Amino acid sequence: MIIIICLISLIVLLVLALWRLSPLVGSQQSAPSDTPSLPVGATPQPVPSISSPISSEVQLVCGRDAIASDTIPIANYDTYITNIGNDERSMIEGAVCDTISYNVPAGVPSDTQVLIRDGSYQQTFNSTMQIYATTFIIDIPGLKMTFDVSDQWSPLPTSQTGLDEYPCWISCPKPNELIYGPFDGCIDADYVIQH
Repeated sequence: MIIIICLISLIVLLVLALWRLSPLVGSQQSAPSDTPSLPVGATPQPVPSISSPISSEVQLVCGRDAIASDTIPIANYDTYITNIGNDERSMIEGAVCDTISYNVPAGVPSDTQVLIRDGSYQQTFNSTMQIYATTFIIDIPGLKMTFDVSDQWSPLPTSQTGLDEYPCWISCPKPNELIYGPFDGCIDADYVIQH
């Protein structure tokens, strides 16, 4: 099971790297589409609108046209998560940024707020392997989006835990987790791997 998780994580990282580099690859390839293809039977979901036009003072993050960082901070992260290293926090916030960019390819305003939903945070600790398994739901009110976050992390070197990598996985929400209405066109790493 651990090997499968590691392989999936490696595939996701490769897909993300290729996706980020695709505009830089030679001119013989066609330009990337801003509109991802949808799964069979899915209805197109309009890209959430931002209430006011993006001013030239607001930088875009998370997307092919982004001019700022590759992460988007989770505003209340420190309220919930105090025992996971800063390197893992950066990985989580980077994965959140990537997942949002699948759904808003033009980029996300830098003032976008991401919040851990009250009551959704759960963490277990495997004392034998020294691994923290953390799950929570994030909400992005300005974009009317919700995602599930799952992460495994250990303060020990990978050689001592038996894991090759500490995976972070961002998934589309379950129907009962939706608070902004349907999100039928949601794209997450599972979708990217399958297509």
